[in-house]
Amino acid sequence: MTNARTSSAGLAVVALTVVTSACAHRPDPETAALRLRVDDLERQVATLSARVHASTVPPITVTGTVVDTNGSAATGAVVAVVAGDVQTDGQTDGAGRFSIDLPSGGDGFFYANKNGRSARLQGAIDPSKPVTLALVEPGSIEGTVVTDGTPDKVVGYVGPGRVSAVLPGLWGLTATVSGTHFRFDTVPAGDVEVSVAVDSKAAAHALVHVEPGKTATLQLTPQPATAWVSGAVESSRTHLPVKVEAFLLMPDGSPEAWYPTEGYFAFGGRTAGDRVILLVAHGYAPRRLPVTLEADRKTTLGEILLEPTPRMASSN
Repeated sequence: MTNARTSSAGLAVVALTVVTSACAHRPDPETAALRLRVDDLERQVATLSARVHASTVPPITVTGTVVDTNGSAATGAVVAVVAGDVQTDGQTDGAGRFSIDLPSGGDGFFYANKNGRSARLQGAIDPSKPVTLALVEPGSIEGTVVTDGTPDKVVGYVGPGRVSAVLPGLWGLTATVSGTHFRFDTVPAGDVEVSVAVDSKAAAHALVHVEPGKTATLQLTPQPATAWVSGAVESSRTHLPVKVEAFLLMPDGSPEAWYPTEGYFAFGGRTAGDRVILLVAHGYAPRRLPVTLEADRKTTLGEILLEPTPRMASSN
């Protein structure tokens, strides 16, 4: 298998050389067209090399310990490690230890949660250095919504801030609402994204930092929420629907919405502005798509293809 891949890469490089030589003797329009073909060949060679490399790299195992607020081992704590756009979950044993296999290294985000107490750590993933996560007490958030008159219905929820993942104990935490006042209790400390919707017609978002044991306050002014975005997700190899987690991200990277689905996603009732669609599926390379949502418009992205990872491709 390795020899066949190497041979294909060599053919691509030969073709690349021939096309590049031809470019120097062509008129400008044809040269531009050939340049596009060269660029495409370069991408194919780079992709092939990456696949050969990735197929031989074993998963990375990270280990560590979660410590509770009283200094004791936190047994049964849920641990999530986010490497790039891939999240892997685990749980601590009776001694507060955890061991999680990751598909790749690089920079990582470590998160632990137990009964509302949480810990966060950002840094390089190093299998040789165990990680210690020290839980801290949760905080709270309260705020008001600025509207004309008294709304019939206000809904508020919290998501992870600046982390594209479904972190345990955080995603979907809902607010207690009284009129235009809202409050979130037992919010894991750190950055969180707060979203509120008013009468299903307007919405507002804010990135809020929550300190352990303290209450953060904010005031939100909702904007019309009339934009939509949807798309179909398929495998580039089989063109069959893919079971996927679709995230709608704010420009700062905070998830605004999460949509676990198979083959199709739709985010409706959103405010206008720039967003990023993140698609994460087991056995496929994650994909990010920038999109601009427009008021009173349903944006359709059409067919979106996900590339199988080398191990998934070799098993088919």
